[in-house]
Amino acid sequence: MTTANRPSSLNLVFNQPEDRLLLIVNDAKGPQDALFLTRRLTALFINGAAGLLTRSNAMASNVTDEVRNEILLMEHQGALPGDASSAKKSSASKSEGEEEKRRHKIAPKLVNSISIKTNPQNFEIILRTKAPEPRSIALNRRDLHRVLELLKKKSEDAGWNLQIDVSWLDTGMTQLTLN
Repeated sequence: MTTANRPSSLNLVFNQPEDRLLLIVNDAKGPQDALFLTRRLTALFINGAAGLLTRSNAMASNVTDEVRNEILLMEHQGALPGDASSAKKSSASKSEGEEEKRRHKIAPKLVNSISIKTNPQNFEIILRTKAPEPRSIALNRRDLHRVLELLKKKSEDAGWNLQIDVSWLDTGMTQLTLN
């Protein structure tokens, strides 16, 4: 298996003809992989990763469900970019993603399974395709929150209506007001 590396950026666009999300993994040299994510795998990944974030938060381990959700919601909001300009940088438009794919001639591979390995300092996301070697990406807690938010937003933009099992990741919960 390839060792997990920390990508310099991830671009996510919706590919309407395929009805899939296209994940472009970049490193210092530019785009390295183009991976198609199905609706089913996207929902499983969002819910599985959100569950891991919930279970691995030390402050939330011995509290009520309501307090746990508030702790995770604050952690999630703290991980997201504060201004619109940085949020725009984290996701490419459909035409930018298609142009990037064409320019670098990366043939997208369909992801058929995703697993997450929890390490002391990060989460290793293992994306398996038909290729003999899986794509492995290391993300810290903050980056995993950002990836979940990006996946959730892009799936909403695609009209997928995924069922999200954790309340702190619900669309209505992303804005917290403290009095």
